[in-house]
Amino acid sequence: MHAFITLTAERARAQAEGIDRALAAGEDAGPLAGVPFTTKDIFCVKDTPSTAASKIWRNFSAPYSATVVERMEAAGAVMLGKVNLDEFTYGSFQ
Repeated sequence: MHAFITLTAERARAQAEGIDRALAAGEDAGPLAGVPFTTKDIFCVKDTPSTAASKIWRNFSAPYSATVVERMEAAGAVMLGKVNLDEFTYGSFQ
């Protein structure tokens, strides 16, 4: 199916460990603590390939994260990876 373009296992593991530490210390880990999520590859995620499903951008690594990704992670959600889409989200042409 090629659902995932990029898996972010190390990032997810680090996020989960941070949540575990916060909970063990009695801190608020966020309203979405531990909830897994994915993002379409059109959204930039810092230090992660962001290709928009295009071979033209196959070597692009984002220097920042999209606001929606930053907000999800700040709320404690754990990003599993970036998922596929039509190239540049243009949709299918027939």
